[in-house]
Amino acid sequence: SSVAFSIASYVSSFQALEAIRESKGIALTVSERQIIEAQKLLASYEGIYGEMASVSSVAGVKKLIEEGEIGRDETVLCVITSTGLKFQDVTAKFLQEQPRAIAPKWEDFVAFLNKQYGLQLKNK
Repeated sequence: SSVAFSIASYVSSFQALEAIRESKGIALTVSERQIIEAQKLLASYEGIYGEMASVSSVAGVKKLIEEGEIGRDETVLCVITSTGLKFQDVTAKFLQEQPRAIAPKWEDFVAFLNKQYGLQLKNK
């Protein structure tokens, strides 16, 4: 059982292993905590709400940078293939509080983003 259950099965294991071998790449494990942190990081800095299995690549890159395997000045591409909206129930378990509904007004949206995520957007 994993928050990234679409990659925690044997279904794509053989394809992944073949891709690693062909590219002379590496594989590593990341914890659920690292995946959740990567999802929050990606949402906070890039505005991308990726599904847990998709953001596991971001968690892996972060881990490799922290371990010195990838330099901070290197360019890395992580492909996010699925939205966090796909499995909202998984993410909801890790949110501090559920976002509340807001009125469909720009000012309310800006205020929500400022309060919830610390984004400093300006009103029109």
